Amino acid sequence: MAKPLYDRIVVRVEDEQEQTTASGIVVTTSQDPNAPKEGVVVATGEGRLLPDGELRPLVVKEGDKVLFHSRSAVELGNGRSDQMVIREDDVLVVLD
Repeated sequence: MAKPLYDRIVVRVEDEQEQTTASGIVVTTSQDPNAPKEGVVVATGEGRLLPDGELRPLVVKEGDKVLFHSRSAVELGNGRSDQMVIREDDVLVVLD
């Protein structure tokens, strides 16, 4: 398991939803590769390092389901393309 540093988090990306119309056409929820993605937080860093040297704890925690910007995400290089490293700032919302 990768341990992210500071304000970075590791997110396991959820599979994109696919819907099939009555005529058999498969439609994915996102055709845009830069569209926000959903995922589950699997690891977090210690917090954001502030200019005065203090560490501000992260708001998100392991197990949170989040919607995040994928354009700044980095895929983990261990063959697990379903996991990405992002900064907490890239999280748009925590979903219920």
